[in-house]
Amino acid sequence: MKYEHLELICFDLVNKKHRTPTCIFLAYRPPSTNDLAVSYLYQLIECLNTYQNKSFVNIITGHLNLPKIDWYQLFSPSDKLHQPFFEFATDNGFIQVVNFTTRGSNLLDIVLIDDVLRILEV
Repeated sequence: MKYEHLELICFDLVNKKHRTPTCIFLAYRPPSTNDLAVSYLYQLIECLNTYQNKSFVNIITGHLNLPKIDWYQLFSPSDKLHQPFFEFATDNGFIQVVNFTTRGSNLLDIVLIDDVLRILEV
């Protein structure tokens, strides 16, 4: 299986009453920064791109160990780890909804939603 080494669970949640189908990704990226970590991140992005459903609300949540992304100022350093994930998220319309630090002074745990208005209809 192509993505078997990723620490990722994905499932669809369909609620017939509210008609807001949701694709949920629960991901973990180890905190390392070496070349293997960069490869892991690119695989994660590829998997998310492959399996996100444009007709669903997509939610990516988890612990990605990308503390240098500033989701409120929409800024990321141009390194091999933070920049690719930041570009993936912003290019696909994801918005970070966690508004507090989750580990010391860092925001490591994320909840990214690509269609906040539709999810609020529920």
